[in-house]
Amino acid sequence: MVKVLVGDDFERWCRLICSMLKKLEELQIVGEVSDGLEAVQRARELQPDLILLDVGLPGINGIEAAKRILEFSTRLLMANIQKIGMRI
Repeated sequence: MVKVLVGDDFERWCRLICSMLKKLEELQIVGEVSDGLEAVQRARELQPDLILLDVGLPGINGIEAAKRILEFSTRLLMANIQKIGMRI
């Protein structure tokens, strides 16, 4: 089972991503976060196998959060999905 942490400040987008991922039996959503600092804290606590982060997170952005996470974990996927003009 692959443990996944999802980080996005747009709640509807985060729910959509999580609902899609939950359909995959081999994935388990272990956490959802809405800002960069929370992403770092939860990544340290949960030690997920996969971390999906929005680049534009508030607090510290997804890129800075990724840098901090990589200080204690080597398992990270940086996602930059553009939501500009999307309607969900």
